[in-house]
Amino acid sequence: MKSKINFKFLNVLLVLLILYLFYLLSPLWWSVIKKIFYALLPIIIGFSIAFILNPLVTFSEKKLKIPRVITAIIIYIVALLSIILIVFFVIKPVIDDMPRMIDGINIVLTEFGELLNVDTSSIIITIDNWINSYITTITNFFTASEEGANQVISFVISLFVTIVVGIIFLTRFDNIKDRAKLLLVAREKKETLIFYSRLYHDLKKYIVSEIFIAAIQFVEYVGLFLIISIFNQAFLDYVLLIGLFAALFSLIPYFGGYLSGLSAILIAVSLPNPMYSMIGIVIFLLIFPNLDAYLINPMVYKKRIELSPVVTIGGILIFSSLFGVIGVIISIPILLVLSVAYNVYKDFLKTKVQQFKESF
Repeated sequence: MKSKINFKFLNVLLVLLILYLFYLLSPLWWSVIKKIFYALLPIIIGFSIAFILNPLVTFSEKKLKIPRVITAIIIYIVALLSIILIVFFVIKPVIDDMPRMIDGINIVLTEFGELLNVDTSSIIITIDNWINSYITTITNFFTASEEGANQVISFVISLFVTIVVGIIFLTRFDNIKDRAKLLLVAREKKETLIFYSRLYHDLKKYIVSEIFIAAIQFVEYVGLFLIISIFNQAFLDYVLLIGLFAALFSLIPYFGGYLSGLSAILIAVSLPNPMYSMIGIVIFLLIFPNLDAYLINPMVYKKRIELSPVVTIGGILIFSSLFGVIGVIISIPILLVLSVAYNVYKDFLKTKVQQFKESF
């Protein structure tokens, strides 16, 4: 009697073999994926900006009777001028003072090592090399020297593409959204329509929440440095910088508050007479991060989709290791996409998994 061949089992083995080969070839295909991702990044950023600014442009069109294209161009001109002013009048002067920050960090680490009778020289050398490498990279970018020239050219091209794509998406955003909805309705894709509808609303809530949180963090840290500058005027030059740091770090769940506090401490140790200023910063860090975590953030996030803390932290770590700083920023939106997809299609997935089990 001939034994029957279990073709489903063979299919599983074939799938596992393909996955194993896929893993072996990962250095090749992953480098290709990263190149494609960074090539498409200006388009992704342009669409994201259009997604964020669309309500403002729609309000201007309907209430103020200003054409969408005019509003979009004005917004991008203002944003571009703001970025130029921030870079050259806030960030660049601070970069010129970075060696002083290194000296302050070295002094703190040396005194800390002497207090605990620990050799911190290796840590000091590592931090010095790390900061100096970043200073060199940024200086080359601003001066367009060495490899910085290529970076400037690439940045200008990417910025131009981002602005053009952003204006195109922004002027046609409502039309794109309505056409996509009609297409899904016409094809009777009920689950897909629900998926895109939920995803749109959840991402909108997430972005609005992040804007509020970033604004609150900006005000808090600007207020902190303004108060400290009353007693130490050297802090006045860093008011806007620490506010920008806090607003950007607020995009990182769980870790953002610690990074904002660390940036405040690093700036403080690089300035003259930091001891009394550090007392104010420490008091601030004992009060406001807890106030944000347990009162302000829950009030802002109460209507936002909830993600598991373990999943969120894991996602941040994974995407940061894959794409660096950009990965940290895009990690939560990608997790939201996956979460919405699972909630919409989970019944369908469970049915398919059950059918697969029964086939054995």
